[in-house]
Amino acid sequence: MLTKAQRAGLIKEWESQLQDLVVQRQELVWLDHRINTLRGLIAGAKAWWDEDSIAQQKASLGLTEMPPPKPIALPTIAEATKNYMAQEGKAVHVRDLLTVLRRQGLLLSGKNPLSSVALALKRRPDWFVKVGPNTFALVRNKEATTP
Repeated sequence: MLTKAQRAGLIKEWESQLQDLVVQRQELVWLDHRINTLRGLIAGAKAWWDEDSIAQQKASLGLTEMPPPKPIALPTIAEATKNYMAQEGKAVHVRDLLTVLRRQGLLLSGKNPLSSVALALKRRPDWFVKVGPNTFALVRNKEATTP
C-alpha cells in the first residue's frame, strides 16, 4: 500500500503529464489549422494564376469576355445650352449658362470661360440669337425677353 505522501506525489506526476498532453494537443490543433490554411492558400493561388482554370470557371458560369466600354460622348457647349434653353423657354445670360453647364459636369477650360460660352453660341446662329448684352435665346424664341 502507498503512503499518503507517495499517493500525493503520484497524483502530482499524473497532473503534470496531463498538463503536458493538453499543451501538445493544443499545438496539434494549431498545426492542423495551419495545414488546412496553407492548403487553401495553395489551391487558391493555383486557381488564380492558372489561366486555363479561370477560363473554365468563366465558361461554367456562362461568363463571356465583355468588350471595353465605349467612351461617353459629352454634349458640346452649344448642345448643352440648347437643351437647357429649350427646357427654360427664355433667354439666358452667359454667366447663368456657365453656372448651369458646370453643374451638368461640362468642363470649361481656358482663361475666360464666359467668353468661351459666348463664342460657342455666336458660332451657331442657326440655334441662338443674341437678345441683349451676353444674353442669348433660341432662334425660335427671338421675341424672348431678357431675364
